[in-house]
Order: sequence, then structure tokens, then C-alpha cells
Amino acid sequence: MNPQIESAKSEFERICGRLLKNLATTPDDKLNWSPAPSARTPLEIAFHCAKSIALLHGCIDGRDTMPSLTSEQFDAHFREQERNLGSREDVVKMIHENSAAYITWLEGLSEEKLSGTWNSPFGEVPVATAITFPGFHASGHVSQLEYIQTIYGDRVWH
Repeated sequence: MNPQIESAKSEFERICGRLLKNLATTPDDKLNWSPAPSARTPLEIAFHCAKSIALLHGCIDGRDTMPSLTSEQFDAHFREQERNLGSREDVVKMIHENSAAYITWLEGLSEEKLSGTWNSPFGEVPVATAITFPGFHASGHVSQLEYIQTIYGDRVWH
């Protein structure tokens, strides 16, 4: 496997492991808790990561296009989806399914596609860079989840 793909895959798997571990160690009574009305709950963060993995995957591989929205509209779009997120088990299943689909796609990514570009909402991006975006995006949200855990008193590194 190409070293760039292997590196993106490895980092993505590491981040998804952190996400799943932190979600698993969040007590039931804190899953839908947030430190402020405008802040996502731990379950909403995990759901957002799962949906974002699928969206970015679809956009980078050319099946989907990123909605042309302002950041405020994009946030409102995701917040609307998060209202119907389901249970912890539903979200974990979605993370596993969307992650597996992304990893399978990465493993089959051709050198030709890898050397191409993706026309992202922020401009043209090399696919070799874009394949790191799902993990990079999830990593920021995993850090949010870890911070929320410290706010409610969980200071254990999971």
C-alpha cells in the first residue's frame, strides 16, 4: 500500500479508536449533557463525527458534493441532523460502518486517484492531502469530547 494512504489510514483508525473509547467511557447520564446550551453533547459530538466521515468520504471520492453553505448554515444543517441521532449503540454502529467504508475505499485508492485533486469548498486540494481530512476533523471533535469529560469531573485519560 502507498505510504501516504497507509499513514492516513493508520491515523484515521487511531482517532476513531479514541472517539469510540471516549464515547464508551462516557456515563449514561452524561451522554446528552453539555456545559452550555450552544455546546454539543458527547453523543452529538460522536454522531457529528460519524456523519462527517461519510460526508467527507463521499466528497473526496466524487460521489457527493459539499453543500454550498456559510459556516453558520452548515452548523445549522448538522445541528438539525443531530436532533435524530438515536442511542449510543446507534451512533457506535454508524461510526463503525462509516469508518469501515472509508478504510475500504482508502485501501483500494489507485495511484491515479491519489495523485489527483479534489475541488473542495475551500479550493482545489490534492487528494493525497484530502484523505487526511476525515481523521483531522474527527480529531478536533474527540478533543472536545475529552474536554467535556473533564468538565463533569472525569480526569482519567481514556
